[in-house]
Amino acid sequence: MPLTGVLLLGAVSQIGQVLFMRELLMVFYGSELSIGIILAAWLVWVSVGSRLGAYLIDRVQDPRRVLVFTSIGAALSIPGVILLMREARAFFNVLPGAYLSLWDMTRTSFLLMAPVCILLGMQFVLLARVWREGDQSEHTASAAKTYLTEALGNLLGGLTFTFLMVRNLSALQSAAILVVLIPLAMLPIVWKQPDGRKQHRWLLLGLLGAALLLLPMAGNLDDWAYQRQWAHFSPQHQLVETRQSKHGTISVLEREGQYSFFQSGHLVFSTAGPEATHPGMENIDAVQYAHFAMVQHEDPQRILLVGGSMRGVLDEILKHPVTQVDTVELDEMLTEVVKPYIPSSTRDAIADPQVKLIHADGRLFVKTAEVGYDLVILDVPDPATAVLNRFYTVEFFQEIKSLLEPGGVLVIGAGTTPDMRGLAVSNRNTTLYHSLASIFSHVRAVSDQELLLLSSDDPDAISLDPQELTGRYRDREVQSEVFNPDTFYTMLQESHLRRINWILRSHGRDPGHI
Repeated sequence: MPLTGVLLLGAVSQIGQVLFMRELLMVFYGSELSIGIILAAWLVWVSVGSRLGAYLIDRVQDPRRVLVFTSIGAALSIPGVILLMREARAFFNVLPGAYLSLWDMTRTSFLLMAPVCILLGMQFVLLARVWREGDQSEHTASAAKTYLTEALGNLLGGLTFTFLMVRNLSALQSAAILVVLIPLAMLPIVWKQPDGRKQHRWLLLGLLGAALLLLPMAGNLDDWAYQRQWAHFSPQHQLVETRQSKHGTISVLEREGQYSFFQSGHLVFSTAGPEATHPGMENIDAVQYAHFAMVQHEDPQRILLVGGSMRGVLDEILKHPVTQVDTVELDEMLTEVVKPYIPSSTRDAIADPQVKLIHADGRLFVKTAEVGYDLVILDVPDPATAVLNRFYTVEFFQEIKSLLEPGGVLVIGAGTTPDMRGLAVSNRNTTLYHSLASIFSHVRAVSDQELLLLSSDDPDAISLDPQELTGRYRDREVQSEVFNPDTFYTMLQESHLRRINWILRSHGRDPGHI
């Protein structure tokens, strides 16, 4: 009875599916739209494999023989497909950083996943046939047993990957484990082959032995393949380190002393290296953002910072006389990976007794928090994916409003262009403005290198008077080596403020403004 074989097949299928999805999300820069395409490709090809297996059942006398060759094919294909996925962007005429089109995502997913999915689909039907023969049954109960056992294997595979493999093994090391598991699953079935064909046993034993010998080399092969992949992604950067997290593959890249951190191919932030004594040019936006946000409140004591703690925002917040800063970061593994590459000032800020670093989903934290804040600063990447878009919704803004103390202010940053030129930028930023305006009675915008949106229900809380803001900054005796309070005068030129706020109010609503 092939109970063990079916159980391991389920585990292999689940782990293989997750590995392929994580690899393709890297290729597609974390676009959640691609998840549906990837899952569709998996289901389509597995169903094709099942149909092919059903066709062969009536035409072969011994399904075990077919199982041997499909097992060898699947075992060799899994790491091979992962290597091809790392090279996938080289086959498209796209610039580094550009997203693939919907059609390119679809054909990449369907072409690369076909071999493994078809072979695994065939194995399910063939194992059901072997189980039925072992039970000497003419009815379909064996198919039901096969289905339920494979489902249990899926569960075990998912748990194993989530709690053991993803944190401790690279993608190709995990694939090598699957190459070991596949012959182990088939050997008990083939060993009892009625005609005693020993060559099938030796083929599986040979595959198992080769997999065990090559297993220690999987880590080095994985590093080489990632180097190849990032040569296509960003040829001017040098890949320093790659780590696996349950939230996605983390990559650290370096260029001329600047370190950039990516998750699932999507840029999280960049920073000066560990040798820097203060923020570099890549952190100037973070510095300006932090100080402009802090002076929006006359006396900010309790601060909530969602994101941004690793890119320099937290360093500058602590230069103001605050009582407590709660900073929320999603991925504990990302924090662990980042620490050796960020300036010592940022590491010191994270360890400051006034700071409470919370590893949690920002949406969930805001929903469940019970304390009030004078200032909430949202510093997450622009809403380019569904995961990030959750931080820019009306529902989230309403939850933040419930956390603000009287006179409290919410500060949000978003990418922009000069005078918000470009329809896509105008549409997105206008949507953010009106979403905030539907929750807060007062919303004002400031646009420099970044669009800053300030929201409060207190008509006197938000100030765009550079003299007042400069006075607050100087009264607090803030000591920052990289920020000059005269910057407030540059950021708050009255004509520019009027134009930006008019665009945000009128874009798509005023007949004279598209």
